[in-house]
Amino acid sequence: MIFRYGVAKGYCSRDITQDYRGMLKNGKTKHMPSLTDEDEISQLLQDMNEYNGTIVVKSALIISAYIFVRPSELANSKWSYIDFDKSEWLIPAELMKMNQEHLIPFPKQVKKLLELLLPITGQSEYIFPSSIHQEKPMSSASVNVALKRMKSGKYHSRMVAHGFRSMASTILNENKFRGEVIEKQLAHQERNKVRGAYNRAEYLEERVELMQWYADYLDKLKTKNS
Repeated sequence: MIFRYGVAKGYCSRDITQDYRGMLKNGKTKHMPSLTDEDEISQLLQDMNEYNGTIVVKSALIISAYIFVRPSELANSKWSYIDFDKSEWLIPAELMKMNQEHLIPFPKQVKKLLELLLPITGQSEYIFPSSIHQEKPMSSASVNVALKRMKSGKYHSRMVAHGFRSMASTILNENKFRGEVIEKQLAHQERNKVRGAYNRAEYLEERVELMQWYADYLDKLKTKNS
């Protein structure tokens, strides 16, 4: 584009990049490391349960598996986003990749974890505050660091925080949940899709069922062979 502009403006005589057309390969899509084998997931969940990090990071690690949001969305979440009565977690548009708010109907396991965490971090506006500055959120890399250090690096290059999303997608699709419901819960949205007002409660009843089923499924895996 620079050379075409230069030719048009008379700054250069020709577009030399044409000589290299077809020689440079397009970059390949890099998939985040994730586990999808049941036995490996079972061991991961057991190792997470035994993780000896801080209560804040350990809670974030376990909750991340249950609700499979993006690491930055989790780390920057505030207590004001939580509705304990409805068991709903509403992440505002400014934190979301697609700039649309995202409603998470969280399972009873997450409600219990949040209730245990509230007396510990409730003085901060953030659910997972920084250990250094309570008025700031923890780093969005905290869960990744925990996974990397866990069991002396056992999961290094095998699992990352973002991998909980593909793990959930694989399991839910294999267990015949409707694709559009899964995509809605993953907050996947077509960039060019023309739609009316965004409906955060779309498929909500099915998503409530999906999220509780998935949490129960993980709990069963966690106790497998233990």
